[in-house]
Amino acid sequence: RRRVMKSITLCSDDFGENDAICHGILELVKNSRLQAVTVFSEAPGWQTQGPALLEYSQQIDIGIHLNLTQDFNQQAPLFGLGELLIKSHLRLIDKSSIKDSFRRQIDAFTKLSGRLPNFLDGHQHVHAFPVISTALCEVIAEYWPSNKNLYVRDSSKVDMRADGFLTKKLILRAACSSLDPQLENLKVPSPKYFAGVYDFNPSAKMAHLFDQWLSLSQDGSLFMCHPAAHGSADALGPARANEFDYLNSSAFINACERYGVTLDTYTNYLAKHP
Repeated sequence: RRRVMKSITLCSDDFGENDAICHGILELVKNSRLQAVTVFSEAPGWQTQGPALLEYSQQIDIGIHLNLTQDFNQQAPLFGLGELLIKSHLRLIDKSSIKDSFRRQIDAFTKLSGRLPNFLDGHQHVHAFPVISTALCEVIAEYWPSNKNLYVRDSSKVDMRADGFLTKKLILRAACSSLDPQLENLKVPSPKYFAGVYDFNPSAKMAHLFDQWLSLSQDGSLFMCHPAAHGSADALGPARANEFDYLNSSAFINACERYGVTLDTYTNYLAKHP
């Protein structure tokens, strides 16, 4: 009996944040471990390392990691994550300033790449919060009037079955629930299963986590990851190195084979499932 394979897109976040992150992601892309990369388009690293990433644009999806909380000396608004979570749910955010920020981030991407991104998502999932998700969808309607050649990560589709991190996933599902109906309305697709949520413990057993995520995943899933070469100076540096080591290992490829997983871009998945 022929085994049914399922297509998974493994997406690395945070490209451009620092050199160790960029170098780790580029090595994983070169080794065909990543099928999507999402970039901080206003970070200096996008200007310096972006051209190297764009060389792989026929092989991977490249998207924008829409950012409202990380300071790259860009124009305001910037928020703390907790502040943004509360203010967005209380509708205390100025939608027009969010739209301006998203336009600047898209323009910074297209200026270097010469094209629109394949997909959009948000740093710390902020793109899916109330008010912000409406701003996002209004900007999508401006830049993608035909709704073609774009998908958006919907963090509320996080799988609840895998062990652990339930509180984090419940918060994510509740905080991000406003996005899905708006994407449906725009007819913009989003991967129907989302995985990769854990606590960024540097000693996390990545093989065990991926065994769960891969075994439970459905065809057309998107997994997020946050790898970097060793030496990333940010708070997640040790966890990033742990992820990098696992994803660059034969153990990861063996796990994909074990669970009948084909690694492919979500753009390719959509082309096969119109």
